[in-house]
Amino acid sequence: MVSYKEAVATLMLDDRKARIVFHLEKEVLPFSRIKQISEYDHNQSLTRSLRKLEYLGVVHHTYRHGSSEVYSYYELSPFGRDVVGKLRLLESAATQEPVAKKRILRKALNASRRRSEGR
Repeated sequence: MVSYKEAVATLMLDDRKARIVFHLEKEVLPFSRIKQISEYDHNQSLTRSLRKLEYLGVVHHTYRHGSSEVYSYYELSPFGRDVVGKLRLLESAATQEPVAKKRILRKALNASRRRSEGR
């Protein structure tokens, strides 16, 4: 399994992937809607990014059958929800005084360690 560190770093360094994840936090979305939100010009680029998010364990990809077609949907995984929580902690830490920032970051790091150790 991929680490929180890698997942958080990926989302912090890639605005488009982060935008996708924050929208998936609110609802399950079809590929076409994600394309509009993320502003990718090509399906192939979006597919590559969504596969990376799947590899990281942040999103789940499902198919739903319509009357004559199959539709592709994406949703945030439980791990993805945890990652978003960590990002929100980091976001709030950025606006805090240095002492509070250290406390918030330590809390996020300890929670990640406990989870990876299976506690």
